[in-house]
Amino acid sequence: SILTTPIDYKEINEYIAKETRCSIEYLKTNICK
Repeated sequence: SILTTPIDYKEINEYIAKETRCSIEYLKTNICK
């Protein structure tokens, strides 16, 4: 398994959040930047 520090966890969480927003925007507008 991969050991992560709190900072790594935060970065991963932000990445997931960004990807999720991107996916939602894509579904709404078919444009993702």
